[in-house]
Amino acid sequence: MTELEQILSTGTGRRALDRYFAGLIRALDFAALEAELSALLEEHPSAFAPLCRASVREGVEIVGWERVHADILAMDRKGSRCTALGIDLTGHWEGEGPGFEVSLYDDDSFAFSTASRETLLDACKGYPTPWQGCFAEIETPLECRGLVLLDGAIRAYPDRHTVPSGALPRDYAGFVIALWWLYLRVHQGVADALARHGLPRAMPVLIDEHDFGPQIGGVFMCERVADSAERSAQILAQRVVEKRLAYDRLTEQLILEMREKRAVVRNWSFWRNRAHRRNAIELLEASDKVMFQDVVSTRGQLSVWLLSDREFEMLLDRYREHRRPGSSGEPHPDPGEERTQLHLLFLQHALQFGGRMVQREFPARRGRAA
Repeated sequence: MTELEQILSTGTGRRALDRYFAGLIRALDFAALEAELSALLEEHPSAFAPLCRASVREGVEIVGWERVHADILAMDRKGSRCTALGIDLTGHWEGEGPGFEVSLYDDDSFAFSTASRETLLDACKGYPTPWQGCFAEIETPLECRGLVLLDGAIRAYPDRHTVPSGALPRDYAGFVIALWWLYLRVHQGVADALARHGLPRAMPVLIDEHDFGPQIGGVFMCERVADSAERSAQILAQRVVEKRLAYDRLTEQLILEMREKRAVVRNWSFWRNRAHRRNAIELLEASDKVMFQDVVSTRGQLSVWLLSDREFEMLLDRYREHRRPGSSGEPHPDPGEERTQLHLLFLQHALQFGGRMVQREFPARRGRAA
């Protein structure tokens, strides 16, 4: 058993090693950490070793900074000044490569605008930090390139969250080395990106993790100020357009689902599976009430399935008009094939119990419900 394996064989030893490696990152002594990890790679050959060696600093790129700059401008426009940026390596990412949670903070959670790096490092030592969960905004705009294979191997390791006591799982030492190699490359990638892209104003950047691995508590003081206001304004304007189009598609999706519910009930024979038919009517009427309660104060007590086609179309036009303040102004965009899960269950129920007329109304979905 090597010295590293002896250290890792107890929880106390593993935590002490994590603190030591984290200390080198917090001191921004990346060269010392890389030298330590490189030596350990030679002593502990594993499936992780070639992935670490292939993950060089020059091949790592953190992208998405234009979106971060836009998020900061958006926060400013809301009347809250962003004074610190948090970047957490997250264990809740389902995409390729390391994922990040990017948090925007103001001075309500901590006096970031006047704090020194030493003050922030000291505040990062404990858990939770004084600003834990106090972000003003949180997004996932950043992506990491160049670490996909290493990150995938780390996340796929079956004993990733094991704290050994005695015998080590297979390749455990290699896994720990790889984990800190990833941490090193991520921190170097963020440092390089901040030097290249800067931020809209000078501010601290807090680097840590969320359900990924050992706590880090790193702090960069970004001094480079980027001239990004014009580009950020363009991004925010495009976001408004995209949100309005999404809003319109949602409107048309809700209308389409209401059409389909109404068609189910109107085509369901009065004599067939009457208890199931009553369930379908009750769900339609509940949806009707929720959807149209703010559109018309009184329209009689008729449910949409009892309205004539003309009356129903007039109601839908009023619904569109009711939602128009958030609209893009585009005429009735295609809602696509998306349906809510509850609606799909409604259709499945209808195709099973509603009879041939209902099945003929939805031939494309008949096979999916079988």
